[in-house]
Amino acid sequence: MIIGLTGQTGSGKSTVCTILEKQGYYICDCDKISKEVMADGASLLYVLAKAFGDDILDGDHLNRRLLADKAFREKDLTELLNSITHPAILKKCKEDMSKAFEEGYEHAVLDAPTLFESGADKLCDYIVSVSAPENVRLKRILLRDKIHIDQAKTRMGAQKDESFYIENSDFVIRNYPPFDLDEQVRELVEEIRNHKA
Repeated sequence: MIIGLTGQTGSGKSTVCTILEKQGYYICDCDKISKEVMADGASLLYVLAKAFGDDILDGDHLNRRLLADKAFREKDLTELLNSITHPAILKKCKEDMSKAFEEGYEHAVLDAPTLFESGADKLCDYIVSVSAPENVRLKRILLRDKIHIDQAKTRMGAQKDESFYIENSDFVIRNYPPFDLDEQVRELVEEIRNHKA
């Protein structure tokens, strides 16, 4: 069974994944896979450089921060980035999850910030979104990524509204006080068990 996990940046998807991993779920982290794909794909880097400028490359290495600054400025540029990177990332995700099922995992969590934009939601049997208020997410992003507040707000603004994620999910985890995260994940695991049955 594939569980799609998504939500706005800074909502705490990674924290939820850590808990689910301890429960025996296989975690397919699209951000990590994105880094692997970018590192392995010279042709992909060439296409990105052509689209966003040669300055995003430092030799054979991608300057991810500069690419993000450029790509998240405008909706059209974000969509261009996604159209270039999503197919390669999705291919690797499918391969990794198939291998995990062959190894005996019953559940795979597809941790994807752009689950819907990439079309990865069509691979999923069940969709979960993680939510948190804007001010909470902003603090988390600044702490996590060590970027300027304007950059953080630009990234946040490039994503869909919280209501979109809630309306398109089977289950919503509220990752902020006064909600208990562990309790909600326990409820989620029970829901998935019932859903499978």
